[in-house]
Amino acid sequence: MKRKRQARQGLEEGDGKAKPGPEAFEVEFEFFDPEESDFHSVRELLCTGALGFWDLDFSELADSIVEQVNIGTMIKSGSGEGLDEEDEEDAALCGLLTALNLRQFSEKAWCQHLIPLLEEKAKGSGMQENLKTFFKEAQPGLLISERYVNLPLELIPMLHKAVLEDIQWSQTTEHCPSEARAESFCEKYFLSFLNAQERPFYFFTHFMLLAKCHVSDTGTASIRLGGHTVAFTRPEDEALAKAASLGFSFACQAAESKPKRKKKSNSAVPAASANSQDRVAVLCLTRSAYEKVVAGLRKALDTKADARNHLLPEPVFLLCRSEHDEDPAQARNGQSKLQMSHFSGRHMYLHPSAALDAGLAVRRLLADAGVAMHKVKKTATEIERKIFHLCGLLVPLSYQLLLTHGVSRSFCVQLCWLITVLGVSADWLRVHVSFVRDHWPLKSILREKEANQLCGGSYFSLGCTLAIQIFAPVIAMTSILFLVMGDMTAALIGRSFGQSICSIGIGPGGKKSVEGSTAMFMTCFVFGCTLFSPVHLREYAVAIGSLVATLTELYEPFGINDNVTIPLLSGIALTFGFARTYSCEPARSPLLWYL
Repeated sequence: MKRKRQARQGLEEGDGKAKPGPEAFEVEFEFFDPEESDFHSVRELLCTGALGFWDLDFSELADSIVEQVNIGTMIKSGSGEGLDEEDEEDAALCGLLTALNLRQFSEKAWCQHLIPLLEEKAKGSGMQENLKTFFKEAQPGLLISERYVNLPLELIPMLHKAVLEDIQWSQTTEHCPSEARAESFCEKYFLSFLNAQERPFYFFTHFMLLAKCHVSDTGTASIRLGGHTVAFTRPEDEALAKAASLGFSFACQAAESKPKRKKKSNSAVPAASANSQDRVAVLCLTRSAYEKVVAGLRKALDTKADARNHLLPEPVFLLCRSEHDEDPAQARNGQSKLQMSHFSGRHMYLHPSAALDAGLAVRRLLADAGVAMHKVKKTATEIERKIFHLCGLLVPLSYQLLLTHGVSRSFCVQLCWLITVLGVSADWLRVHVSFVRDHWPLKSILREKEANQLCGGSYFSLGCTLAIQIFAPVIAMTSILFLVMGDMTAALIGRSFGQSICSIGIGPGGKKSVEGSTAMFMTCFVFGCTLFSPVHLREYAVAIGSLVATLTELYEPFGINDNVTIPLLSGIALTFGFARTYSCEPARSPLLWYL
């Protein structure tokens, strides 16, 4: 999500667009599956959240959250789409939402400690027996929702929908998360058996949520729990409380032991009066009730925002609109967990993914292909970018088509330079002119590092133009194919299966994988041999060109973007290789036509 905020800026009447403000900044949020590297950040959020006043084993609870990669979503900021994994590890965790089955984790210390504490707190509200009945329900789930208070409300509906998608996906997929991490056949077989036993735990029937609230005499609160009228810190908790079949609140120890501080009037949290008391609400609701709340959560947040003069308009575009017009449920299931949105002042506009819906269907497809669960979202994001990358195939195809219809090579070169100059000029305007940057049609697939520099498309156009001008037509087309198909294969295979078969990292900093580089070499070799099929001894020259293209993608020599160096260096290697095979008599005749 991209958030642009202008201080003290409103909307111009009638145009529906925000006035540009001098104090604008962008914050990008992304949704990720839980990972083991999130442990410390998750534990910190838990310690300061609704459970923080109890002496629970937060380390064990954090382990339970990050190890359950099939259900749960982490909101991070500062990672950007398509960055390397070490950059993603530096991203700040801004929020999380997950569901843990209390029966599945009943042997954990945190669960054994939490349930008796809740039953003890329920005595004060006369809800102890009702709570015990809830714990005896078929599959009770503990919703753990922790986030920064000032996280944009526009993220919250997507976050809850994502968890419901995760639950539905976990109930139907044949691939289990632990099995995807297995390294040996025996381990995979054993974990497959264990996960078959775990799958029933994903059929949640009820949910419980602990949420911070406070008692206030200002009359602003509208929810009554356990004999107290309470106001919630987060508006989504109020929506869940209204649908709860069981609810009560109790004073938290921190509020009882610490003196109250008068909150600032401009705080992001609703201010309580001097007689207010910080409390924790326990909300229990059925799964069907939770699904209804999630379906109408955006409307509820809009209403809440209207009361505070923070209007959130409806999305300009709806994801999967064309595919699921008559089935809203399918549209929700297909909604991407990687949506991008633009927040300007108090107004927000949601846009669909540039080329691919990375929703439930894509996640199933990736899992069926054997992609590890913790890599599904990253792979889906890379697919979105590489689908646009495939448009680069139009360059060699158009070049061949023009030559076939009698267009001279010199005219093709001039046309390529014209397109390159226009494209690079437009990209330069995107970098330096805010109006062009804000209305750039492909901003959703730009990498974060491309925000203030020329994008890969400009370098791609330059590399193709240089190859067409320097090399013979078939050499130029082959080198461009190496760039388009080889680089795409390396990225997708590396993202999906990188370091899962061979754990050795290669390239600068060990950030590239053997699997990705091998896939690129094989792809280049197959395409090269196909194009030069009439040429004798073609495999030697093609192997040299494929190897050079792979090494160029791996190391990016001279610090130049590989969209330029791959077609140039692989074209030189192909020319050198075929120059050597030209000395062989059987190869001369077809080579004369090709070169």
